[in-house]
Amino acid sequence: YQVRKKVGDIGATLPQGVQGPFFNDEFGDVYTNIYTLAGDGFSPAQLRDYADNLRTVLLRVPGVAKVDYFGEQPEHVY
Repeated sequence: YQVRKKVGDIGATLPQGVQGPFFNDEFGDVYTNIYTLAGDGFSPAQLRDYADNLRTVLLRVPGVAKVDYFGEQPEHVY
């Protein structure tokens, strides 16, 4: 927290256009496993439902504190 705050304090003195540095000080968010869900013939909504169910099951495993998903493709209706 202290390092992030000090760097934030000098942010205005950095050259224009500089972004970051960024700090992850939430060490509970460390990923140890990444899995991919894909399925021919399944809609994005069906894959999301499966991911929701899988998340529920994984959170019941002892030692698993957090399960996130990302990269889902939204379903579009044209």
